[in-house]
Amino acid sequence: MKILHLLPNYFIKKKVILGMEMYTHNLTIELDKLGIEQKIIAQTTDINSYKKINVYKLPKIGRFTFLRTGLEAYKLIKSKKIDFDILHQHNVGLFSIIKYKKELKKPFILTLHSSPILILKSINWLSLKSIKEALYYYFFTKLSIKYSDIIIVGSNECRNEIIKHFKVNENKVKYIPAGYNDKVFNLSKTKKKDQLLFVGRFIKIKGIITLLKAFREIIKIKPYLNLILIGADKNNSDYYNVINTIKKYNLNKNVKIIESIPANVLAKYYQSSKLVIAPSTVEATSQVGVEALACGTPVISTNISGFKDYVINNKTGFRVEIGDYNKISEIVLRIIDNKKLLKKLGLNGNKLVKNNFTWKKIAEKHKKLYKNLINHVKV
Repeated sequence: MKILHLLPNYFIKKKVILGMEMYTHNLTIELDKLGIEQKIIAQTTDINSYKKINVYKLPKIGRFTFLRTGLEAYKLIKSKKIDFDILHQHNVGLFSIIKYKKELKKPFILTLHSSPILILKSINWLSLKSIKEALYYYFFTKLSIKYSDIIIVGSNECRNEIIKHFKVNENKVKYIPAGYNDKVFNLSKTKKKDQLLFVGRFIKIKGIITLLKAFREIIKIKPYLNLILIGADKNNSDYYNVINTIKKYNLNKNVKIIESIPANVLAKYYQSSKLVIAPSTVEATSQVGVEALACGTPVISTNISGFKDYVINNKTGFRVEIGDYNKISEIVLRIIDNKKLLKKLGLNGNKLVKNNFTWKKIAEKHKKLYKNLINHVKV
């Protein structure tokens, strides 16, 4: 069984990876352990090979990247004589590869790491850039879904949305969530500190401004609490907006910003925080929420598809509506000093993800899917 992954980025040397990079990093490593031969084509990478995995970097394209990456990937497959049984595309940034499906004569799998429906709903209609990006993504997603043999999504709700909205045969859309590294993210006897934690990129859809609005209200009542924001990068689109909002709300003394850190260090922050807050507006599946629960820390998230399978109200955490900072502050103030409740929620969460979300289990589901596809699909 030979799998060719098509990715925007693939990093191994880089110490901390968030989002899709973390997902593909862990998935390929676990698939390698299962004896699956893999090759990777990536727009950006820091290695040529890893273990038994060969990694190929696409040349810099310049203008109209989204239209030309498929051609460059196709040319690379042909020039390097890359042999594979299935092409597994992660997200739709390299969607134009679908033009060459007939020539390649191989089945295609598409994993969606964002919900196209939620992205459409989150358009800022006052921003031409936001409108263009959302519509481009929606159009590319629609084409990719049409020509892929299997679509993988990270939540049951996202699966139902795709089937209904794009009128896709339900057998074509598979639910396989993101996993977590159970060797790194687990329960600990670390003492909980008076801190809340956010982990993610500093981009608008992660909802950091909503979190800062909530935190401004929280410290009026509990001024001893701190907020840790991990994942800062000055290249992120909302970085300076976050910095300016912290200053505007006079939160500098209570908010600490941290750039990317190794996974083992990140785990310590999960373990020592009382709550993890995930106020995203768009999330097909959330790695952060799964990792937090694995470490026994309850999660307050938005009520969107990426969280509903494991952030369960009053059992593993709480969900609020998008942008409802008043509800976030209300929940935090109500439970932050209730050690018994926090411990109960955390243990429930740990049990849930341990039984369903380890990378080993996720890789095994992919292996089964690959095998079935090779045996049954006609190209």
